[in-house]
Amino acid sequence: MEMGGGHRGVLRLRLLPLLLLLLDLGFRNGGRCAAQKLPEQEVEALKGIARKLNKTDWDFSVDPCIGSGTWVNSTGFIVSNVTCDCSFQNHTNCHIISLQLMRLNLSGVLPEEVVNLTYLRYLDLSRNFIQGPIPASWASLQVFNLSLQGNRISGTLPKELASMPMLKSLQLEANQFEGPIPPELGNIISLERLRVALNLFQADKYDRFPN
Repeated sequence: MEMGGGHRGVLRLRLLPLLLLLLDLGFRNGGRCAAQKLPEQEVEALKGIARKLNKTDWDFSVDPCIGSGTWVNSTGFIVSNVTCDCSFQNHTNCHIISLQLMRLNLSGVLPEEVVNLTYLRYLDLSRNFIQGPIPASWASLQVFNLSLQGNRISGTLPKELASMPMLKSLQLEANQFEGPIPPELGNIISLERLRVALNLFQADKYDRFPN
């Protein structure tokens, strides 16, 4: 049966609310759509980070950039957040820009795999039980903020960290660092905050760095 123009117009009007609802659902969670996905390199980096930090609750059966589930959890002082920017390549590609794993009783060592999160800008692993030194390879990180305070991280600070070109805040207090603070860190032009109290650093080096 042939449908007249008037009937087709009424049908379009009835379908319009459904179309608007579908568009609304598609743009929720940061405007992500089914085509968006975290690159495999960054997924593998997260798996390596989980292994090194003994973090067992991440659900890798779903995309880490979904913005819910085990990938976003802030309960009181406990924070376990993976934040993505999904605006790349006309909103078809996502990258991790922030990793916050705070007060989770994480152990293990600082993972070198973090350097494979090449779009990472904020890294906060505060208030855990992480041990060992800072990997020299972290010098390639493009982060604005690096917070490792309140762990059991030890050894000397790698002078290579002075190569971090975008670093604004470096918080290392309440760890087990020792030896001199590399004077090269004073050459980081972007550095606005350096917190190193409650460590075993040589006290006579403190006045060379910004507060």
